[in-house]
Amino acid sequence: MKKLQLSLLLLAGTFTLACGKDLQVSELDDITQDYTETNRSDNNQGPSGEGLISDSIKLIPDAYRKEAGEKGKVVRLDYGDKYALVYLPHGYDESDRKYDVFYLMHGGGGSPQTWFAGGAGSDSSFKRLLDNMMEQQETEPFIVVCPTFYAPVSNEYVNAVSVFPEEFKKRLIPAVDEQFRTLSSRNHRFFGGFSMGSVCTWYVFLQALDSVRYFAPHSGDCWVAGQMGGENAPERTAELLADAISTFEYTPKDFFIYSITGSNDIAYSSLRPQIEAMKGQEKFIFSNDMNKGNLYFSVLEGASHTYSAAEIYAYNAMLAFCHKR
Repeated sequence: MKKLQLSLLLLAGTFTLACGKDLQVSELDDITQDYTETNRSDNNQGPSGEGLISDSIKLIPDAYRKEAGEKGKVVRLDYGDKYALVYLPHGYDESDRKYDVFYLMHGGGGSPQTWFAGGAGSDSSFKRLLDNMMEQQETEPFIVVCPTFYAPVSNEYVNAVSVFPEEFKKRLIPAVDEQFRTLSSRNHRFFGGFSMGSVCTWYVFLQALDSVRYFAPHSGDCWVAGQMGGENAPERTAELLADAISTFEYTPKDFFIYSITGSNDIAYSSLRPQIEAMKGQEKFIFSNDMNKGNLYFSVLEGASHTYSAAEIYAYNAMLAFCHKR
């Protein structure tokens, strides 16, 4: 079952290689839609008996699938031998304002175009979501950066996600801060990802906590204690995550983790035990209020391992992190 679970987590990559092109959000939706590991009937209780799961997930309004009146734009940022796609909000060119930055990573087999289909200058469902939520003033305007953990001309992923944080700190952040008007401190940076992008997010937490304050790992556990470590070694995984906080000399007030998955998601069985173990560490305080805790976990009932669900998760994380102040 664990081998099947890992294979399905990375199945999008197989489709990309077979087709010789990047699959986009809409094309990936049905890849694992019918897979359900088990019938979920537990009572969503944490190890101490307190409720572990928050249920305040907001679905994306249907109107956000249409073009907004105020549109941002997607541009390409080249840095060294790699590139990222960058969303600049409406009004960016006409102002001197500085912006928060949300770094958003794709899953296995993906690329920067997984989120922004068609690349620079094009339209996509995710771009329309960003345009609409900012036009409706659900959030402050902010910049979104979609990079890739893959090395050029390579499809290796396990090592790639573990070494990406060094590239992120030394190459990507400096390139973004130099090219765009950003609020260039950890208090104004967010990092999130789906599936293998979530695995990458946990590594960023471990290695770059001094560069990012807010984290959104969705449908993917931390592999620092081994692949599928959230299921196979949840206590050790939680310990290593807590150790990173001490290493950077931060307190529980210095970060926030906003994690979501689906009840029918292949990552549920590995992510949830990890969150339960983290709740037992004094460095992590479970709460859906960023003023009271630093760890949030929610499950979308019926959702599978799809990019349609991933967009909902990203939408909720952006509402939490980039809300109107």
